[in-house]
Amino acid sequence: MDYFDSRPRFSPIINSVPYRYSVGVYRGKKRVLLAWFLEEAPANDYLARCRRDHPNAKFDCLQSLF
Repeated sequence: MDYFDSRPRFSPIINSVPYRYSVGVYRGKKRVLLAWFLEEAPANDYLARCRRDHPNAKFDCLQSLF
């Protein structure tokens, strides 16, 4: 088991606000978290930029269940 499998699954709370959208990249079968966002629009903008800068990598944006 690596470091990413052993971490608890929750969104971080920064300035008492839970961040609800995460952008991640897949490295093999593992999803590596890149960034957390409170709103969907900035998360999608970051996702588009990542996909444009690294076209061979697989990125996604997921919404937390909070």
